Amino acid sequence: MRQDVNISLHAQLVDMFQHIHSSNTVIDETELKKLRLKNIKPEKKKLSDLIGFELEVKPSTVVNSGDGVFVKEGSILPGQVIALFPGHVHLAEYTKKKEHIESLLPDDNFMLMVRKDGIIVDSRQLIHNKNPYAVAHKVNHPPAGVVPNSLQLPFNFSNDPLDLSDDIFPHELRHLVPNKYSKEPSFLGSPDRSAFMHTMVLLSTKHISVGDEIFMDYRLKVDENGAPNTSLPTWYTPTSLNKPEMKDDE
Repeated sequence: MRQDVNISLHAQLVDMFQHIHSSNTVIDETELKKLRLKNIKPEKKKLSDLIGFELEVKPSTVVNSGDGVFVKEGSILPGQVIALFPGHVHLAEYTKKKEHIESLLPDDNFMLMVRKDGIIVDSRQLIHNKNPYAVAHKVNHPPAGVVPNSLQLPFNFSNDPLDLSDDIFPHELRHLVPNKYSKEPSFLGSPDRSAFMHTMVLLSTKHISVGDEIFMDYRLKVDENGAPNTSLPTWYTPTSLNKPEMKDDE
């Protein structure tokens, strides 16, 4: 099942990145002259026509929560990749060290995404990137009574150091990956090189229409009886009994 999910995520992200790449490609002067001679005005297709939807960041519908992410155009189907979590990636070989974790805390705005394998995506440290879908870190936890319409999943951008596999993530699209390692993997600490980057993505769990706000369950730690921990924000209402220390990918 997990392998099927990875294959689906890979295919969706390749398709998404190809459309973003083509929409960002500038028509060269020679081609532009040819179009002008034919009295053809170059058209730039909207991403909503290519991918099915566009996102926008604007003030959230959740009171006192800052910005949120909304569907600007089009609609999102169940099981569709919505967005990516940008930022610096901390590998498990480093996060297993107490001092490394302590250096990342506190996380007052809940921008640390913790994967089950120990890898952390820190969206407080963004990199320059032209991917308009790298906005998952702006997605809010739903208010009381509202069910999340998305969930977080880990994803590894596939790689083959020998370039012998057909399943690697295309080189020409890698500039759209909105992540970088905070510290490069060491040969002994991270011997598996089947991925050139590790991240988290946001996947829709239901149909999301134009104008809707995207919500995900932050899954912050709660007390045994399911009540919010008193150290958590007053706006946080648990939507499940999951109890990770930070936002998790489970």
